[in-house]
Amino acid sequence: MSSSPKTVFLSYASQDAEAAQHICDALLAQGRGEEARDEVLREPEEWARLWALGNIQHATGRPAESEAALHELIAKYATKAAYQVATVYAARGEPDLAFDWLERAYDQRDPGLAEIQPERSLRSLHADSRWEAFLRTMKLEDQVERRCSVRWQLVAA
Repeated sequence: MSSSPKTVFLSYASQDAEAAQHICDALLAQGRGEEARDEVLREPEEWARLWALGNIQHATGRPAESEAALHELIAKYATKAAYQVATVYAARGEPDLAFDWLERAYDQRDPGLAEIQPERSLRSLHADSRWEAFLRTMKLEDQVERRCSVRWQLVAA
């Protein structure tokens, strides 16, 4: 019996917490929140499951469940998943807490910061002046300059 491409992809993704998170994001974008929740509940890494649940529960209108997942993530993994905590706060529209946790992630040398540029949940922070300051702190000045250049070109057009 052969597996469908989706099943094979999901089985590979279940071995990679980041890939599983991207699948959940895609399901959420398609309005398939229950499937996203079901998928993440199979995630073996507790920190990744809590991170994803914080986002999924928020996106599906379950603020109390989102808060519970986030608090458990913080209680158990504050020193290991500061970046992920920041992304949940950003997705929930809480920029002050998101920036606080980004600073913690930087201080802890959290490897998740390598994903800072493409991270969709952090887009809500891009208009905040603290975003460019944080990119400078991370020595990503070229990203700041490119954003300013693009912004200038859009204004001039």
